[in-house]
Amino acid sequence: MLKNPDISSEEDLVKSAGADYLRLMVTDHMGPRSEDIDLFLAMERALPEHGRVHIHCGVGQGRTGIFIAMHDMLKNAHHVSFHDLIERQLAFNPGRALDFNKDVTH
Repeated sequence: MLKNPDISSEEDLVKSAGADYLRLMVTDHMGPRSEDIDLFLAMERALPEHGRVHIHCGVGQGRTGIFIAMHDMLKNAHHVSFHDLIERQLAFNPGRALDFNKDVTH
């Protein structure tokens, strides 16, 4: 198999920059599996106090939002109200606000 030295995987690029890498495979329109949440929580616990997290998925609407919301809650729930946490998440993707309200009211 030929390997092009100019092409790197996402994991290789992240690690070459000195950062840790965690890939969680979450199916579109599905919640994360319990074991993925456990891995995410372990990663969160291992972060330095002011550590940064970069979260993304192919589209950036559902899967990304789940993990950003968990990160925000874990880091900020002790000094930010639940309402403000939700408003912050909705601000990332205002077009999804109706989906969120529909899910909460049913």
